[in-house]
Amino acid sequence: RNYKLGEIFYTSLDFEKERFPIDGKSLLPLARRSPKRPAVVFDKDKHFHLTWASFLGGKSIVHYCQSDTKGNILINRMDLTSNIGRYHNPVITSTASGLLYIFWFDEHKEEWSRIFSKVSKDKGLTWEDWGSS
Repeated sequence: RNYKLGEIFYTSLDFEKERFPIDGKSLLPLARRSPKRPAVVFDKDKHFHLTWASFLGGKSIVHYCQSDTKGNILINRMDLTSNIGRYHNPVITSTASGLLYIFWFDEHKEEWSRIFSKVSKDKGLTWEDWGSS
């Protein structure tokens, strides 16, 4: 869809029954920042966990939320980065035991990029730096 700042759009798609253009809904309210590069993983309870970066003026924030299979929000959007930076390409993964991990990298002009990670041990309710106790 062609909104000026973009949106996170959700639809369930069955290629045998549906054709383009597809129907769906905006998963989150239209943002004041431009959402980019959403990544999703499903858990064994059929919830999906979504992460994305949103950009404005060359700076960005990494976000997370959780939804059911119908696109109903179960955990509202959380900001995973405490500072606004130049964060890119967040990805999310889940282990068989239910741990969730989100990884992303930042971009610096004066130094090397860094990789960041957060882990959730409670199905996305809280997030902590990976490796903290």
